[in-house]
Amino acid sequence: NQLGDFRISGDFLFNKIFEDSLAFGQRNDIDRWSPFNYYASKAGKYERQNYKANLTLSYNFKNGIQPFFNVNYLHHWTTGSVDPRVESKKFEMKYNPGIIYNIKNSSLGVKAILGNGRENLGLDYKSDNYASSLLYPDRIHYLNMGYGFNNIKDTLNTRKYSSILGAELSFNTLIGKNILDLSTSFERNREN
Repeated sequence: NQLGDFRISGDFLFNKIFEDSLAFGQRNDIDRWSPFNYYASKAGKYERQNYKANLTLSYNFKNGIQPFFNVNYLHHWTTGSVDPRVESKKFEMKYNPGIIYNIKNSSLGVKAILGNGRENLGLDYKSDNYASSLLYPDRIHYLNMGYGFNNIKDTLNTRKYSSILGAELSFNTLIGKNILDLSTSFERNREN
């Protein structure tokens, strides 16, 4: 939507996923490359839901300069219904201030990527037999720390905190009837 020289845009996504008989998948499906996750070989039903929102506000100066501010919001929730029952709640917020320079049929943009996030991971058992006995090897929960290091987890709750820093450069131009879009970005996510 455009109000004078101001432009506002955004989108919202919600999805809910049900998975039955999922084994070794006790984690969220957002951080696919994260080596830190719980797992157990017992198959169970999982429910996952995502809320994603994206909002951008920009101002168009007469000389072709267009500063903008973009916010990306993510809330993810995963839960299992068979012992061991995992619950993952992930929250992430990214702030992207930037500027676009428009010249005739071309534009050049640069933006910063700043953000933070957190995830709470918890495991629960409804049956004490499964929680405290080694007689059910498929219900023993492990922690995968990556690089082949696995161990039986002795705690049921952990937290992860992340800080995000990066930048993006983009170029857009009209060549005849064709549009050329080029962009490159770098993003570093540091977890504790």
